[in-house]
Amino acid sequence: MTADSRPGLPGELMMWVLIMSELAVFGAGLVAFLAVRLTDPVGFAEAQTHLHRTGAAANTLVLVTSGWLAALATRAAEAGRFGRMRALLV
Repeated sequence: MTADSRPGLPGELMMWVLIMSELAVFGAGLVAFLAVRLTDPVGFAEAQTHLHRTGAAANTLVLVTSGWLAALATRAAEAGRFGRMRALLV
């Protein structure tokens, strides 16, 4: 059986290790966030008043847009459109 015809996950093993470790760290952060919110609701609500909502919205917009552009650049690279790929990654 060749590497291309064997069943299983696509891609390299280390890519899946990276993905799983990222999920574990993100999950641990969410659990910690939830634990603090449940154990100290008054302190959590007071801390929220110090957040800059406009800055958070701008940061979210930048992160979502950059991920979208990276996905478009990946498609362009797969199609052999390297000029478009470079433009999307600038």
